Amino acid sequence: MSISIKTNKTTYQFEIGAVNQWCGENIILKNQIVDIISKYFSKSKYAEYEENMVCDVFIDNESVGRNYYNTFLISSREEMISNMKLSKNSLVMKYLMNRIMTNFDVSREMFQIEDQLTNVFRIINEEIFDEFENLGIDFEQSELFEIIQESKIVDANGENINRLSNYEILSNYIKLVCKVGQESGNQILVIIRNVDHLLTSDEYRKIYDEMLEMTRSMDIKFIVTISLDGYCIINKSNIENVTIINDEEYTLPPFGKIKEYIENNYPIYREIDDDWLVYNLEKSVNIIGKSDGNAELSSEIVAGLINRTLHIIQKQKYPINNIELAFINKQ
Repeated sequence: MSISIKTNKTTYQFEIGAVNQWCGENIILKNQIVDIISKYFSKSKYAEYEENMVCDVFIDNESVGRNYYNTFLISSREEMISNMKLSKNSLVMKYLMNRIMTNFDVSREMFQIEDQLTNVFRIINEEIFDEFENLGIDFEQSELFEIIQESKIVDANGENINRLSNYEILSNYIKLVCKVGQESGNQILVIIRNVDHLLTSDEYRKIYDEMLEMTRSMDIKFIVTISLDGYCIINKSNIENVTIINDEEYTLPPFGKIKEYIENNYPIYREIDDDWLVYNLEKSVNIIGKSDGNAELSSEIVAGLINRTLHIIQKQKYPINNIELAFINKQ
């Protein structure tokens, strides 16, 4: 499935699958595109200063309205924690109250609480306000729900959720937005901006698997933006959902096609195996489509010399020979 975003200046086109990884070092452009998409599907009115964000969106060449996706943009830990606290407009409050009001029957328990409170208030009025004439205290039944609204979200040990790691916060927050999004009845689009600034690469791999599992059971898609090496996950099944945004926007072709191209055009004979190709694609994904993206050999030597003083020994998984070096120097 392809998505096209047409602004008054240009058109961006990407493939959209289950979990989409937008890589590349052009962070400014990635953020602009993310903001354009999230603004469009937010359905909120465009401000005068947002005229450059006004766009039309097409999916598989068909125009879609602003209600097509229920979109959630995740940008920071602070933003997630704010939405996971029980405040008036937070996501977790919206989810909690909707569940209580629709399909979570606590009426019997609430009546029991009301009876107990009625007895407490009767005792207070008899003991404290007995000398006053026609004066006492009372409560409204609707005020019982304010007890829930005044509660707080805690971890399994009853501690403040600020103690949770970024991974725990993001994992729970994704589950929360999925629950809230499902209630709207629309397709869900979750965008995680700069996931490599939130998680370690190992944590990201766990989150990636969690997101992929969610897409198998609900109508949801994810976009994650990445700019650091060692994060993008590439395999045969997801390669066409990897887009690189640099000087050019480029979506990786099918695995077999790119394997054939590399094998036929590599500067020396090499029988390309899948592990070698995945390793090198993941190592180079952020500089594809970038005119100054090739690493300078002299820079690698300088880094290697400094690393020696730190007792860091760098080893190449796939050492290169003189012909490969000559090919790099001709670029």
